[in-house]
Amino acid sequence: MTAQHYRYIFLVLDVASKFVRLYPIKKPSGAAAIDCLFLDYFPNHGRVTSSILADNGSQFTSNLWKDTLRKANIKPIFIAIRHPSANPAERYMRTLAQCMRAALQGKPHNQWHLQIGQIERTFNETIHASTSEIPYVIFCGRKVRRNWDPVLGSNDGDDRIDPIEIEQRINSAVVRAANESRNRARRHDVRKNKVLFNCIVGDEVLVKSLSVSSAPQGIYHKFLNKNEGPYKISKNFGNGSYQLNDPETNTVKGIYHVSHLKKYFPPL
Repeated sequence: MTAQHYRYIFLVLDVASKFVRLYPIKKPSGAAAIDCLFLDYFPNHGRVTSSILADNGSQFTSNLWKDTLRKANIKPIFIAIRHPSANPAERYMRTLAQCMRAALQGKPHNQWHLQIGQIERTFNETIHASTSEIPYVIFCGRKVRRNWDPVLGSNDGDDRIDPIEIEQRINSAVVRAANESRNRARRHDVRKNKVLFNCIVGDEVLVKSLSVSSAPQGIYHKFLNKNEGPYKISKNFGNGSYQLNDPETNTVKGIYHVSHLKKYFPPL
C-alpha cells in the first residue's frame, strides 16, 4: 500500500489502437472503476466505445457497473469464466509488473504509484508489436512530441494527422493484430506440447523464485524478480531432477525439477 492508500491498478485498454490508461485505485470496486471512466477517461478521450469487455470480478458483475454502463449506452460484456487469457488486458498487466520491477530497483516498493505515468507513456508512445503502430498516434490522431524534436528540427508545425488517414491506419492495425493473435495462439500450442528442455551437468540455469510479500518490510511479491541465479548443474538424477551448486562457492543450492528451471544466457 502506498502512503496515499493505493493498492490496485485499474487498466483501460482500447483494443483497436492498443492505447492504455492506468489508474491507481484504493479499492477494486465497481464505483472506483466507474469514477475512472466517467470522471477522467471519457471527459479526456471522449466516449470512444460502444461496449466494454471485463473479467468476472465482482466489481464488474455488480449491478452498479452494468446499470451505469447501460445508461450510457455502453454494452457490458465479459470474458469466459476461468479463462483469463481471453482478456487482452492480462498481457499488459504482466508487462506492467515487469516494468514495475525494473523501475523500483533500489527504491521503496510503496512508491509504485509514482512510476505509473512513465510506464503509461512507454506503452503508448512506442510501436506496438502486433499493430506496428504507435498507440498514441492512432488513438489521439496526433504525432508524438519527442524531447529531441527541437534539436533535430523534426515534427515542426501542426502535429495533427488527417482523420481519414487515421481511420485507415486503425483498420490496418486491427487486421495485423488479429493475424498476430492467431500466430501467437499457434506458438502457444507448440510450446504447450513441447518437451521440457534438456539440462546437462555444467549448464548454468535460473531457478524460479518463491516470491513472498512482506507488509512490515514494504515488499510486494509482484515486484520481486521471478528467477534467481545463475546456478550450475552439478548432478543429473535422471528423473528430471538436478542438483544445483553456487558457481562461485560451489556450495549446494539444492535439488530442483526441470519445470522450475530456466536456461541462463549471460548478458552480451
